[in-house]
Amino acid sequence: MHVVPLDDDPGYPDNLDAVSAPLSCVRALPVEGGTTLLWNANLLHWGGACSLRAAGPRISCSFSLGRQDAREVHGLAPLGEMSTLGLDARFELIARQIVTYGEGQPDIPNDLLSWARATTAMRAARE
Repeated sequence: MHVVPLDDDPGYPDNLDAVSAPLSCVRALPVEGGTTLLWNANLLHWGGACSLRAAGPRISCSFSLGRQDAREVHGLAPLGEMSTLGLDARFELIARQIVTYGEGQPDIPNDLLSWARATTAMRAARE
């Protein structure tokens, strides 16, 4: 994992869409498999290439925590309510994640990204 500490990120906090920073600001976080890393959601971060000796691709799992008063602003349900989401709402949630994190990812097919964009656009049109 590679990160740019918030204090060294020229885009933080006023330009969170910026994804470039001086190379001298990048910090490598070499860790063993199974290690948990935590950071502010605004931290500029990315993974590196897998070793040619790797048995397979990396797998990551992401969780976000938010204040209860921010739920409405971001359209989030409390964790307990997530298990009661209907099929359409689950697909919309998956589509939002693909749109958010799938852009430019080589393992996300264009047709999947197109589906996710269309799904989120239809939701936005209903609101």
